[in-house]
Amino acid sequence: MGDAGSPNDPGGLGVTDPKTQSEALLAKLLIRGLSPSGEPWKELVRHKADQTRLPVHGKGPSNADINWLLAAPKLRKIQKSIWGSMVKAWLNVRRGLLKSDPASDAEILRQPIFGNPSILSPRGLPLGVSGFSEGRALAHAGCLRIKNLWCERSKDWKSLEALGLSYHPANRDAWETITNSIPWRPDDHVNQLKEGDWVAKPTPGSANAPDWVYMVLDSSTTTARVLEFKKTELNGRLQAPTCGPITIDLRHYRQVRVLLQDYPGSTFKIAREPPDPRKKHRIYWIFEAGFIHNLPWDPGEWHWAATPPLGDAPFFGYTAKRGHSNARKSTKPPGMSTFIEGLNLRNSTLAQMIARIWHNARPRKVGVLIWLTLNKGLPIGTWLNLMGIDPNCKVCNHNVEESAQHCLMECPAAQNAWKAFKSVWNEWQAPPDTDISWPFILLGEATTEHPDDPPGLLAYHKGGFTYPRQPLDILRSFILYHLWTERCRKHFGEDYSLKKVLTQAWVATVEVGMASWKAIRSRRPTKDPEYQISIERSFRSEWLHRGILGKEDDIIKWCFLPPLYFTNFSNV
Repeated sequence: MGDAGSPNDPGGLGVTDPKTQSEALLAKLLIRGLSPSGEPWKELVRHKADQTRLPVHGKGPSNADINWLLAAPKLRKIQKSIWGSMVKAWLNVRRGLLKSDPASDAEILRQPIFGNPSILSPRGLPLGVSGFSEGRALAHAGCLRIKNLWCERSKDWKSLEALGLSYHPANRDAWETITNSIPWRPDDHVNQLKEGDWVAKPTPGSANAPDWVYMVLDSSTTTARVLEFKKTELNGRLQAPTCGPITIDLRHYRQVRVLLQDYPGSTFKIAREPPDPRKKHRIYWIFEAGFIHNLPWDPGEWHWAATPPLGDAPFFGYTAKRGHSNARKSTKPPGMSTFIEGLNLRNSTLAQMIARIWHNARPRKVGVLIWLTLNKGLPIGTWLNLMGIDPNCKVCNHNVEESAQHCLMECPAAQNAWKAFKSVWNEWQAPPDTDISWPFILLGEATTEHPDDPPGLLAYHKGGFTYPRQPLDILRSFILYHLWTERCRKHFGEDYSLKKVLTQAWVATVEVGMASWKAIRSRRPTKDPEYQISIERSFRSEWLHRGILGKEDDIIKWCFLPPLYFTNFSNV
């Protein structure tokens, strides 16, 4: 599965790896367990996540914290169990998980000090996991979050005495390292709430959010216009707004996090929009039923990075497809990597050339042959020797050990085929200094966007109809394919015919042009007819260029009979 399971961009086939897919599904089970609602299995997952610990033996604070699971580079020895399998899968999948900086005082105060990717030690690693035990005494004293280190009354960091620690040099150095590493101070932020934030009024003697919460519609420094929601007794869900907008004094309220489901069973997302009566079955949840500054973790701070073709997504917007993309190794296949590194081309140009192997206009069997050739997968030379078959070339009979480059380029018959291709290239008036080299034969011309393309057509080049000098590129790949099929016939005792190679390649190229034109003409009418006209104009400029492959009168007349300057090389 190594080469085939690699992503398409570095040159793999993008085949789904069963092991990686299993890890992606296990990680999805863990993320669903961290979401709201009170099913027993979710409560078990949340309890196990809260018990996550770092390795001990002087490697830093080992207090249980769910943030270790989200961000720590390594965890304590994982047991062989269902939970252990989920954690192992999560460690591979979470590579695409990113953390946002806090945006308000409440979000700053709940930030974990240790294992936080936003709070780095002088060594550039999260505090507590950098190979030395800075802050171990502070962690054992219960100073795990910024709110434990911050004094609201003095608006400054607490002293060692206030934390109950001695003025030992190690404690003083750890305190200075930690306070200097924290990039925010709660008093630096203006507590200005935005539209879509949620607040609640604290109840004396209770850390949990009360029965009433409010969604901010607009706010100033001290007041806000809000919608009022009532919490039900079931799982922290919210009922519909009880009345229209009201005004509240924000000085008596604290921020809470509310999640939204469009309907039961759908993906959770951060609720930031007023209720729409046209959208039914919308369910609001108070996350962890508490204020943000008291949350063990906040899903609003975490999001998944974009992994093409998928864009970025919130924490609970995880899918198995995204997990598979994050968990698989994004490396070039070994054979193709060696070949590509010698071309000295830009990554964008290489990606374009590799993607062109699988272009919609090119038959899949041709793309597979090119991919196998790039990855040294053709059964020739050394492969034949291992199977006890004569590895020498049977086409030229020069006692030369057959290789992919000899078979498809250096053999005298192959050389004549590429001379025929060069004659069409010159007749096309393509760049005359182009060298028909081995990289060119396999990957084609390293072209950029066509300078004469009409506006708006670039996206369609990537979609599948035309790209610069497409007919010549298609003809090149068909010559490559039919050289290989004729070579195989020769190995099975049949006659080798170069004329057959050139004729079949020409006819196959014309058939591709016919199929592409039919696809363009059968497209559903668009709102912009000029766009359809520009696509047809681009196709004609490429495929009917100089009347080589076809001519247009009232209809397109395709030239199935190859020209003599092309087929004459079969007689050399």
